Amino acid sequence: MATDDADKTVRVMVLVDGECALCHRFVRWIVKNEKKPSGIFFASLQSCGIGDPESVWLIKDNRVYKKSDVLIQLRPYLKKSLSVQLMALKWIPACCRNPIYDLVARYRYRWFGKAEEHCIIEDKALTDRWLKNIPEEIRRIIQ
Repeated sequence: MATDDADKTVRVMVLVDGECALCHRFVRWIVKNEKKPSGIFFASLQSCGIGDPESVWLIKDNRVYKKSDVLIQLRPYLKKSLSVQLMALKWIPACCRNPIYDLVARYRYRWFGKAEEHCIIEDKALTDRWLKNIPEEIRRIIQ
């Protein structure tokens, strides 16, 4: 990495299961569909010592969002066509959205396989955005 992770100013961070192939695809999907490079950083849940690898986390504005709420909170950073489509999720209650999320999360290794964290780090579009060391201000929020 070009710079030390601890020196980076992180406003928005997505935490995923570093061993999940589906999660790696999700990170690449975010990068591919951003309006512009938006300053979203990524890290694995394992690197944070978080014991809930069955949920994607998003840290934004000193708050933690999980499961399907992550997509809703990502809307402002995505291309307009996707943002409009994801708007529909906002109107579906979490009690209806999250059981579907939980089903996919439960079977993600079986359906999509496992991946090595180093594979995603080697992706040139993610080299400076995949953090191995989580900045202290983010650690305080998630604990």
